Amino acid sequence: MLLFWPVVFEGQFVPRGGGDLVSFIYPRYAFVAHYVRQHTLPLWDPYLYGGQPYLADVQSGLLYPINLVAFALFRTFDYRKLEWLAIIHYALAGAFAYFWARQLRFGRIGAFTAALVWECSGFLVAHLGHYNLIAVAVWIPLVLGLLQPALEGRSLAWVAGAAMVLAVSTFAGHTQLSLYAGLLIAIYVAGFALAMRSWRGPLQALAILAVWSVLLTVVQLWPGYQLTNLSVRADITYADATQFALLPQKLILFLVPHFYGQTPDNYWGPPSLTENYGYLGILPLALAGLGLLMVRDWRARTLGVIAGLGLLLSFADWTPLHGWLFALLPGFDKVRAPGRFLFFVDLGVAMLAGLGADVLSRPLTAKRRPLFRLYLSGWAVLAAGLTLIAGPLVYLRLFENRSQNQTLVDQMNVTTSSFALMLVFMLATLALLAAYRYRWLRARGLVSVMIVLIVVDLIGNNAVINPTPNDPTSGFVHPPVVDFLQKNLGSARIDTVTGVEDIWQPDAPALYGFRSLWGLFDPLTLTDYYWLWKIQIPGRGSRLYDLLGARYVLGHKNVVLDTAKFHLAFAGDSQINVYEDPNALPRAFFVTHAIATPNHDAALAAIKAKDFDPGTEVVLETPPPTDGAKLSAPIAATFLDDGPNTIVLHVNAPRDGYLVLADPYYPGWQASVDGKAAPLLRADWTFRAVPVSAGTHQVTFKFRPTSLIVGGAVSGVAWLLALATVAFGLWQAVQRRKVQLS
Repeated sequence: MLLFWPVVFEGQFVPRGGGDLVSFIYPRYAFVAHYVRQHTLPLWDPYLYGGQPYLADVQSGLLYPINLVAFALFRTFDYRKLEWLAIIHYALAGAFAYFWARQLRFGRIGAFTAALVWECSGFLVAHLGHYNLIAVAVWIPLVLGLLQPALEGRSLAWVAGAAMVLAVSTFAGHTQLSLYAGLLIAIYVAGFALAMRSWRGPLQALAILAVWSVLLTVVQLWPGYQLTNLSVRADITYADATQFALLPQKLILFLVPHFYGQTPDNYWGPPSLTENYGYLGILPLALAGLGLLMVRDWRARTLGVIAGLGLLLSFADWTPLHGWLFALLPGFDKVRAPGRFLFFVDLGVAMLAGLGADVLSRPLTAKRRPLFRLYLSGWAVLAAGLTLIAGPLVYLRLFENRSQNQTLVDQMNVTTSSFALMLVFMLATLALLAAYRYRWLRARGLVSVMIVLIVVDLIGNNAVINPTPNDPTSGFVHPPVVDFLQKNLGSARIDTVTGVEDIWQPDAPALYGFRSLWGLFDPLTLTDYYWLWKIQIPGRGSRLYDLLGARYVLGHKNVVLDTAKFHLAFAGDSQINVYEDPNALPRAFFVTHAIATPNHDAALAAIKAKDFDPGTEVVLETPPPTDGAKLSAPIAATFLDDGPNTIVLHVNAPRDGYLVLADPYYPGWQASVDGKAAPLLRADWTFRAVPVSAGTHQVTFKFRPTSLIVGGAVSGVAWLLALATVAFGLWQAVQRRKVQLS
């Protein structure tokens, strides 16, 4: 509540600027919620990029239980509800970290401190706009907490519970964080095994966890793997993979959080604040160092390795470690933004801070006094150096820039203020450590001051990053345009790739149920469709463009279209004009003439031929069963049902030919004509066609991917087995308890 007080008490919004939470997640979740309330689970997204798989897109979060409950319970799904979904995960982060810490035998004070630091950490707060990422990250401490008893040789039920929680985090929908989580779990298990000098049991638990969690999520992973291989994310270079790495000069943010600016919209340092922010507070850093120094067991060593390795990996190509990971481990060559390895850093340091807090909550023994005295002296030297040397230099810089332009002066004011606050917290930390050493405060008072200092530091510095009084959903609010399209668009598409995205959200069609040629950049966009639009279509004057079925084009009032064929259709909005393309082909139409090509490349060459007319002929990649003379014009089909999983069309064919549907071809779509199975052909390089005979027919397309059906069966069995294992483990625990009580 304190971390998000501007939202709770003042009605402000998060995150600042909206980020993916507004632009990407909100319209897609609203689309899903609409269909879930109609008892339909949308496997296909018909609205963006001409249509693309939805459940297979791991980012969809379609199977994430918390999302499904929200979709089913809320009669309407607005942005405020999505904000609260995100905020609730910060409470979960603290609860799960507390549970893990208690499983590691932290004291209550240490567990509370670890939970507090982790849930208010810079990594989690900065990535608020990446809801899927947060939703994966917060479950990992619970996985480790459930796995710990299994590592210690207790019931298999603990592994089953950990596997189910890991599966839930995977369903949240962020492949990169799921990969990172797998690596973190492996490091954790290795640390325990090394300490216990026993590998067999821990490795068995890890192997069972890995296999079981994969089986539980194969319903998501198999379709996701299939989509990834057909998407633009199928192959990225190492240069792409290292984008948004943590630059060494940004280490200053661990001490001076607003050195480069206080919020993302006034940030002036190397990109990007969101991807490289991990501030954990000054006292938690001191506590983490204390825990690493004073707690001589596998917990401190393993947590230290996790944090240190995460820091090195976040530097990407500044060290060789990330390159080795990219080259050697499957999956890591498909993700970018290695600055997100700050997940390791913040979680590891937060847990170490809990160990340090446990140290401060107990009396200092004579044996530990020399070591603590050395640590206290080190902090005194650091605080003195920052206060007496760095402080004057920073203020001198501010003085020298006082006559510069106002932007530079404002930047220096923010930097200097953040540095001054750092000194305050540094000196307060030094005073707290000294109070512990010289017994100036009793244990309860010391712990109270410690918690208050952490809260003030973390909330004071991290809570200011996200809130904004500006409604980030304004890009969706254009009632006149929405009303016009709802009345006139039908099953046709719109084109918004005109530079209008500054006032019209690219994914707005998903919110309103409009079909669109494009959307906000999605790395899992189908490759053929992506390159058809980006490269193969020479411009809006091309007949290939008309094949896309974009009846209307949205643009600014002064938009310059590349052809004179567009007519102004609507100008009733203060910012946006709507233009009509009278030459746009229907989304579904009948033709009689087919061109057979031997392969995919030949089909591309055929549709790019100057004499190719997509309105009267179709290019097929298999020999056509019929080949009639061209019609003078396409015959439009009528949509009887145009849902996310099923499309039903009525067509009146004067003679044998093909029904062309300008939706992307994708494995899993099945066709039938008048209830009888029919071949589904790849048409015009990236679309679909079904052969139909002369007469009136009802043509049905159903999305039934084998990967989902088989994967769902496998996952269903795995879930039943996991639940049964946990139930049996609970029954055994109850029986043992009864025996003990008797």
